[in-house]
Amino acid sequence: MELPPGVRTFMLGDLIFILGLVVANGVFSAAEMAMVTARHSRLKELAGRGHAGAARVLALRAHPENLLATIQVGLTLISSLAAAFGGARLTDTVAAWLRGALAHVPGAEAYPALPGELALGMVVGGVAYVTLVIGELVPKSVAMHHAETLALWSARPLAWLSGAARPVVWLLTQSSNLLLKPFGDRASFTESRVNAEELRVLIEEASRSGALDPRSGDIASRALDFNSLTAGEVCVPRARLKTVDMRAGREEILRVFCEEGFHRMPVVDETPDKILGYVTATDVMTTVQHGNLLVLHDLVRKAMFVPETTRAPALLRLMQEKRERVAMVVDEHGGLVGMVTVEDLFEELVGEFHESKDPSTDGLREVAPGRWMAAGMTPLRELERATGLRLPQDLAAETVAGVVLMLAGEIPQAGRSYLGHGATWRVTSRTERRVKQVEVTLDGMDGPSADDVEKAAAARD
Repeated sequence: MELPPGVRTFMLGDLIFILGLVVANGVFSAAEMAMVTARHSRLKELAGRGHAGAARVLALRAHPENLLATIQVGLTLISSLAAAFGGARLTDTVAAWLRGALAHVPGAEAYPALPGELALGMVVGGVAYVTLVIGELVPKSVAMHHAETLALWSARPLAWLSGAARPVVWLLTQSSNLLLKPFGDRASFTESRVNAEELRVLIEEASRSGALDPRSGDIASRALDFNSLTAGEVCVPRARLKTVDMRAGREEILRVFCEEGFHRMPVVDETPDKILGYVTATDVMTTVQHGNLLVLHDLVRKAMFVPETTRAPALLRLMQEKRERVAMVVDEHGGLVGMVTVEDLFEELVGEFHESKDPSTDGLREVAPGRWMAAGMTPLRELERATGLRLPQDLAAETVAGVVLMLAGEIPQAGRSYLGHGATWRVTSRTERRVKQVEVTLDGMDGPSADDVEKAAAARD
């Protein structure tokens, strides 16, 4: 059924007015996104050059409560007005058109309210759709790609609106605080802060989409974990620590350095609990090269001692300030827990960069889909990062061997398997006192064992 010309003109004017409200909603949405995502460094640079708009944006961002509250009030008023106006002015017109269209439908007269209900749904749904697309999604997408330009353009009107809307914002805030007071909370118009887990998800998504280099994404994820690590977790544990005795002779010192291959080694007085300092391979080899008498007492460097509970970022900062490359980690009783170097801390951020001397008994490697071979002293955080396995946070173990010992309740025999914490843990190598190597198979992953894979590879060779 065709609408009369007067009705069409009336309806066209209403549609133009609603579209104008939707566009205004889009302007507010774009301004909000631009203000939030504009680069702070770029804005500071422009403000330093005397750009008034950049200075105005920085001033608005310095008080996010007023800025975001003003934008939120504007968005709410515009969207409510668009919905109310559309429902009041267009519903009757659309209902009249529907009555004419349904007059030729058999049985439609039995439902006299149907045209009005359909008209209301069509108007509300249409306004909501246009508002969502033109007033939200498109403007925010544009604003993300032109954040600085739009932020500078919208700074002046937003500053004026922020001042004009201050009484409204105050009234809304006080009303909200009154209702929230029994719950011990207060209203805030600032956006909720992104926690570490949400930030990790954003980094992973950016890496998958190509917006962030995968290697950079891995470093960023490691940096998030770095804050939760302690000196006791990142140090080379006492059980793996190679030391040299203060009374050792020239041949013994050279043998230890050559066989172990470490650049720095703690110097002890008979027992590891009596750490006197550390000595470097450079100092030892320089002394030998010049034909001087090799006396450890003259080469020992003073060591820095830190509690095992020291956070990794604080430890790195402390070592930077004191220009120390080595720190001895001790427990609450003063006993030696291990030794940590600047390189150990860097590896927590960027990953391992030293090649293993014996790949079969050191490090972590995947031998089949969902099946990993791990040294007993592999930190659990490395296992989780490589495999995606999520172990309980309250697990009283820090290494792969520790998990096996907890599950077994003893030092198990080689070949024994234990099920728990989302994986199967099979001991492949051990000594009388410790677990050397473990095969970890994630739950739900079937396939040949590491021994079968190695035998098959040997047969092919």
